[in-house]
Amino acid sequence: DQYDLESLNEVNEVNEFLDQSGDSDELKSVKRNLGEIVKLLEEHGDDISFANIVTLRGKMIDCYDTKSKTPPSLLPTEYTDSFAIDHIDDNLLTFFKLMENHPEFEIQLATKFPHIDQLAEIFPDANVRISVNFNPQTVIDRYERKTYSLEERIQAVKTIQDKTNYRLRLSIEPIILIDDYEQEYLDLVHKLMKEIGTDQVDSICIGSMRMATQLKSKIAKNYPNSDLLDDDNYTMVKPVRPDTKWRYEQDKRVDIYKKVITAFSEYSMDDKVELGAEPAYIWKEVGLIN
Repeated sequence: DQYDLESLNEVNEVNEFLDQSGDSDELKSVKRNLGEIVKLLEEHGDDISFANIVTLRGKMIDCYDTKSKTPPSLLPTEYTDSFAIDHIDDNLLTFFKLMENHPEFEIQLATKFPHIDQLAEIFPDANVRISVNFNPQTVIDRYERKTYSLEERIQAVKTIQDKTNYRLRLSIEPIILIDDYEQEYLDLVHKLMKEIGTDQVDSICIGSMRMATQLKSKIAKNYPNSDLLDDDNYTMVKPVRPDTKWRYEQDKRVDIYKKVITAFSEYSMDDKVELGAEPAYIWKEVGLIN
């Protein structure tokens, strides 16, 4: 169908781009999102052959080796909070040991889990970037049940700052439009900056709630009493291709992003802010890119 053809064209365009481009900012942006691009093409591009994907990945590797000045990065916690189950599977320990033999690697970890003392003590100087997820306690209590509190997550960051040289990414997502959400998220920004500060923080990611149609249907079926999807004031908009996610209306997202960025600017951290899973035109509208 038309989307398969568009996906195939995307493969060809990325191939051509990698063949012709140098180490430009655009190329760096592509590299940061290559795994996501390939995953999208594999999931939706039924007409794309395995050979197409192999060729594309090969060119990515060659282009990286010859043109990139950025160290390779591992992302073992994309879909699982490995910290929360590391006492069972030792998955993170495997990666940290790997990095001892390959110091050129960077490892990116995402978590809501506060008990990171053991890895911090064993590998305090590893080339690690940890993304800690935050939300107002109201949102945690309502929608992130059985996860750790805001105070415990803040304490995790303080442990990282006290015991390691890890770089930190503060992640405020998904932003959920609860009652009085604007004040809730602005209060969160000020709390984080006053209690955590800026030490070792190299980026801040903010993003609003988004979900695929299948997930939206599962939430409605499995949690019929949840108010996550039924607030008439903040309806989610059906995706239009190539987007595949339901999202809040654009003006609502842009408005809260701008206000959160302004709040971070009070601490000279607005230049560290990036958006999670938003298209380029939203980045432009909130003033993060020209």
